[in-house]
Amino acid sequence: MRLDSRGLLALLAAAATFSAAAQPFTVGDPMDPFVSRGRPDDAERFAKGDLGIVLTSYARAPLYEAFRALSLGRAAVAGEDHKWQRNARDQEGALAAWLEARKAIKGEAPRREIDLYRLQAQDSLGSFINCTPGAFELATQTLADLKRDVGAREVRQWLDAQDSVFEFCTHVPGTPGTPTVPAPLDAGAPARLRQLRQYQEAAAQFYGGQYTQAQAAFAQIADVKDHPLRGWAALASLRATLRDASLDMVWERRFGELNRGSMPAAEKQAAISAAAKVHNERRRAAMTAIETRAVAMLDNPDLAAMHPAIRALLRQAVSMLDPWRAYGLYGAELEKLDRNPYTHGVLSNWEDLGDRLLDFGPPGPDVTPLRQRAVYFDWIRTVQGCVDNPASPNFTGRCDEEHAHALDEWKRTGAHVWLVATLVTAAKVTAANIGAVEAALRADDNAVGWLTLRYHAARVMRESGRLDSARALVDGALASAPKDRSSANLLKQLRVALSPDLAAAAPHLVRSYKAARSVNVVDIGADGDELLNRRLTVKDMLALAQAPATPVPLQRQLAVAAWFRADLLDQFDTADQAARVALGVVPTLRGILEAYLGKTAPEDKHDVVLVAAVRAGVSPLAFRAPLAQFALARRQGTAGDAWCSFDARGLEKVQRVQRLIPVALGSDPARRDAELAQLAKLGSGPQWFARQSFDYARRHPDDPNLASLMKLVAQSTATEACPHPEAAAVKRDVERLVAK
Repeated sequence: MRLDSRGLLALLAAAATFSAAAQPFTVGDPMDPFVSRGRPDDAERFAKGDLGIVLTSYARAPLYEAFRALSLGRAAVAGEDHKWQRNARDQEGALAAWLEARKAIKGEAPRREIDLYRLQAQDSLGSFINCTPGAFELATQTLADLKRDVGAREVRQWLDAQDSVFEFCTHVPGTPGTPTVPAPLDAGAPARLRQLRQYQEAAAQFYGGQYTQAQAAFAQIADVKDHPLRGWAALASLRATLRDASLDMVWERRFGELNRGSMPAAEKQAAISAAAKVHNERRRAAMTAIETRAVAMLDNPDLAAMHPAIRALLRQAVSMLDPWRAYGLYGAELEKLDRNPYTHGVLSNWEDLGDRLLDFGPPGPDVTPLRQRAVYFDWIRTVQGCVDNPASPNFTGRCDEEHAHALDEWKRTGAHVWLVATLVTAAKVTAANIGAVEAALRADDNAVGWLTLRYHAARVMRESGRLDSARALVDGALASAPKDRSSANLLKQLRVALSPDLAAAAPHLVRSYKAARSVNVVDIGADGDELLNRRLTVKDMLALAQAPATPVPLQRQLAVAAWFRADLLDQFDTADQAARVALGVVPTLRGILEAYLGKTAPEDKHDVVLVAAVRAGVSPLAFRAPLAQFALARRQGTAGDAWCSFDARGLEKVQRVQRLIPVALGSDPARRDAELAQLAKLGSGPQWFARQSFDYARRHPDDPNLASLMKLVAQSTATEACPHPEAAAVKRDVERLVAK
């Protein structure tokens, strides 16, 4: 057997140099719950050609799936098995089965708890699977065979030794309590039991991190033709070499020592490069040894039963020790579009390797040879070249160039797949790309990628000021009832940005997404939060609450927020009007709202709003509380979560991640700004709550509930979500008041 890189190794020779100083870029921003920006919302549907809306921020694997579906058509991919064939072995199940089989003999639990993982070393934070599921499966099978073939004494003797072997699973070399390697059996013991003990000795050395000794022991066993575990030993001998090279703690420690050191940058880089060279040479030597022995094993018919496992380990070794070579091999397989890319985990392994090798941010490795060789790779890089997140490792700042490339390829080939790339990467409608935009509009609604073409055509038309045409496209796309929420939410976001007035925007502000445990969440996005809570006057909010096109959840939220906000602004006529509107749509607040309408004195009205904030968790901000909890009685309320701020402080990351498109649809910007300025003077919710509560206490010193109210004030000021700048002083005032 020979591994053939099909010429790709030569193309990537320059890129194969290890750069120890490069580290992947990580982003700590929150996720966008409404739009799946890295991968499709429904992976199975996407793989079958129902692409929804493809984004430039998609990872390379879903973009390959999109390229393939766009190139071959839906019929070619819809009938395939699209399960990602990663390691599907039940890791915990194999261990549980072994413990159950063992318990039937011994009864008591093992002396040391068995786990699959252990730390690489005392000074390492990294862990790895030391005892694999295959080890427990082999032990379970061997135990069953022995129970059938030998006496109870011999079974117990083998089991005692196997317990010693598995004690190494979690033991970190160099730490106290080193387990004992099973001793060889006497020469007079049955040959089969002596052979099994030899394997146990080698396995204990392997799990104990003595890889050189383990490799030699396993190789010796593999040379014995009648050894019952000959095939397993042959495989384990390869694994010992692989693990020794991949868990290179000498390199890890040296890199950490140099990286933390204070030597000049140039000198540090030179030292790291020298250490990396030694590390890479060791890995190359290990790869050569593994490949040489593996090829010999694959040519040996006596080991035929282990050939699939040997091939799998060989693929793993190439991925771990020679990743650029593996990337080339998997990439060459993906060039064959008519083959199922999920077989043998080709696509998943290619993506994992790409994440390791390519995602280092600009400038990154030179992938020009790959782009010239593989059309799919060129297409993916073209699309990702217009990623709209500057923090992405795929960001290159070359969107104009990538769009021009996509346009040229579409004009040259006329291929549908390049038409999609042209629209996805376009920023505006231009004289150069108008032909592509018009071609996208002519695409049949059954064509693969139709929704992608429609969305991006509308997007670029909006950017070019063609608002009516863009609105018509989005309305048509929404009427097609997109099957995935992510696409529907993208269209709604764009439709809000295209709306000429509040009434037109209202139906598209409320969206849904799936949270943990598949819980359906109904909420507004960053655009809805910005529009409703910072772009409208109180009267605008109230008018929108009464508009027939406004969804009922939004009517309820707006009516209550308008009531709360009008009261804070001492706009009592508007507050009464909002309370009457809320009465019709929020029955859970009936008692509170009727009480409010029955009051005339401003301080008494303020007190009712205070009660509403405590008991029902209402807020002057729309959708401050989750929809499922809105305006419902709660056992413990603090009112510290009524609001933090009336501006966008603390929301910048959320707005950036959700790609906020600001809209200005309010009727009176000057009045809105004046109201927001007045509300800002109130401070945060906890500050307002403390002042209002102290004012109530001053006016009602004999109220028996004052102590409870003051405890809520203390809780409110202590909330981490909305820090109170004078929390210590408020706490002292609370203590004095409670003491009275």
